[in-house]
Amino acid sequence: MLVLSREKIRRMVRSALGLPDNMTHKYWEQVAKENPYAAICTGWDAAKFDSESDNPVMGSELLTNEKVILDVACGIGRLAKFIAPKVKQYVGVDFSVGMIEKAKERYRGYSNVSFFHNDGKSLAVLADNTFDVALCSLAFQHMTKSITKSYVDEVHRVLKPGGIFVTDIPRIEYYKDDKFAFTRDETTFLFNLYSRTEYRPETGEAYYIIQAKK
Repeated sequence: MLVLSREKIRRMVRSALGLPDNMTHKYWEQVAKENPYAAICTGWDAAKFDSESDNPVMGSELLTNEKVILDVACGIGRLAKFIAPKVKQYVGVDFSVGMIEKAKERYRGYSNVSFFHNDGKSLAVLADNTFDVALCSLAFQHMTKSITKSYVDEVHRVLKPGGIFVTDIPRIEYYKDDKFAFTRDETTFLFNLYSRTEYRPETGEAYYIIQAKK
């Protein structure tokens, strides 16, 4: 009996949906125009995209009306509709101009929501010690390890002292590709600048973690 790995299944699903495995900047600009929903969350349509809020930050004490929140690699703002009503300010950044333009259009009526285009590896558009909470959801599996490391360091820079970073990191056991997926030890080392690393229950695909800035 033929047994397919989860990564092989993922690649087959992406192929069936017409989505390439090599997710370059050109690719993201293209899907921003065509179908960002299925590209960001494989197989989803607009209705499902706007009804799911699966990030661990949801329903937590981290979202309160005095908090300033950063969403790294926000795409068209999947989580903004769930977060913005609960916080002082929501800021999203993404390296795709097309995604940011769509995000701004989607949230043009929100007074506490802002979106910025960045360079795809840093948060140079943002000032030091600005945010109470940062999150990055369903994004690092699309990036090489060096880019992930750059973003983790940059998040540390823009967080206020004691600020919290909530994210998921792709597991090598699931993806079988060490160009972007991490072992548990590598994940712990990745966040060596942070004072505390709290692992939440692992899914098959990712480590869900909370880090606190020193």
